[in-house]
Amino acid sequence: MKSILIIGMGCFGHHLAKNFLENGHDVMIIDENEEAIEDMVPYATSSKIGDCTKEEVLKTIGVRNFDAVFVCIGTNFQSSLEITSLVKELGAKRVISKVTRDIQAKFLLRNGADEVIYPDKDIAEKWAERYSLDNIFDYIFREHLKNIYLYLGLEVPQYLDTPLLSAISKPSRYPKGEFTPTIDGKENDDESWLNAGCIKIPDGPVLDEDKFYDKICFGYDKDNLYLRFYINEYNKQAAAKTKRVNQMYLYTRNQNKKQSLSPIRIIQKTESILPISKEKFHNEMQISIYDNEINLVRLVKAIPNNLWVITSSKNITAVYDKVADISIPFDDIGIDKGDTLEFLFVNANYGVKDYFVPNEMLLTIKRV
Repeated sequence: MKSILIIGMGCFGHHLAKNFLENGHDVMIIDENEEAIEDMVPYATSSKIGDCTKEEVLKTIGVRNFDAVFVCIGTNFQSSLEITSLVKELGAKRVISKVTRDIQAKFLLRNGADEVIYPDKDIAEKWAERYSLDNIFDYIFREHLKNIYLYLGLEVPQYLDTPLLSAISKPSRYPKGEFTPTIDGKENDDESWLNAGCIKIPDGPVLDEDKFYDKICFGYDKDNLYLRFYINEYNKQAAAKTKRVNQMYLYTRNQNKKQSLSPIRIIQKTESILPISKEKFHNEMQISIYDNEINLVRLVKAIPNNLWVITSSKNITAVYDKVADISIPFDDIGIDKGDTLEFLFVNANYGVKDYFVPNEMLLTIKRV
């Protein structure tokens, strides 16, 4: 979870705030026009009416306390330039400003902006990418499958209306707060898991045989990271018949520490390499399930020169019955109080990647 300040609540500012809030982040909004923020006040973490070209207004906000400050002034470039410069002078960690022209970008980048956003240009690039060759193939493939269902006289599944990989791009929800669940591998009525964050893996003819789990839930308390994997029923039955080995990997890193990071070791079995696969991490945890039992939990730490070394995993608790429950001490993966953990999951077999979860961004949890 990150803290975000959005200055200027026009159309772009509204959409930005809504998306950050939907992804579980703390968002403060501010505009000099009360009408511009009134519809978002019930949802934003906090809100304020004020003219941010005035230094005293920005000082009352405490811009240095936010992970990122977005300056979304659309019609008055002079105000955008002044605000960008002021928030940087007051200690903002990262300043991202909205622009409409290249000349504006040059001025802002020279006067405090760490990054600029071209909303129209970015949307155009997104749509162009959406209809690039890979996505055209995805569309054609789904249309072909729809025709097969129609030919067989069967109802066309709803998932074929959605690109096959986009459904696992982000969690359906983030944890609602701290909780300490029972680690017993039983899919019972443990209400503590109701506070967990969750990612659902879509059904489909391409993913069904390979996907290890239907859903992943995650959460934390002051000492531990908790994971719960809902194992795919097809996978359970196949494993019972063929003595199949299933592997899942958890890659973690401390957002506050950049030293001794190493790349993901999973082999890519396709030529299409996702940007998230190029990220580097401090820890890799491998969990293997054989004959419907956990037979391996291994923790590996990054060392200099992009290398990995096996370390102790004796403090990690892993239990599998109806579901796979795992408890990982923050101390074992180098997350101190106040630090932010970034992580992702990889479904793999024999070290060959099937898919990343999520596949576009890292998940985050802050240890309190």
